[in-house]
Amino acid sequence: MSDKKLYVVAVELENRKEQAISVQEVLTKYGDCILTRQGVHDPGSDRGIITLNVNADNAYLEEFSEELSRIPGVKVRTIKF
Repeated sequence: MSDKKLYVVAVELENRKEQAISVQEVLTKYGDCILTRQGVHDPGSDRGIITLNVNADNAYLEEFSEELSRIPGVKVRTIKF
């Protein structure tokens, strides 16, 4: 039996134009656990939000979230199901 769980991960980018490449590199690295991805920008600013549905064990999700959080201006929140 797998220890994988389903998560919703919300990633906020303060300046999506500056952070997009770094965020994309991390998403590609952990792409094996990403089931779906949706990106939305705030029309009145440079902010953006990416929502991900993720299937991973807790340790892998923490590693993924921490790597995203180390990018300046990026905030990560998760919901576990």
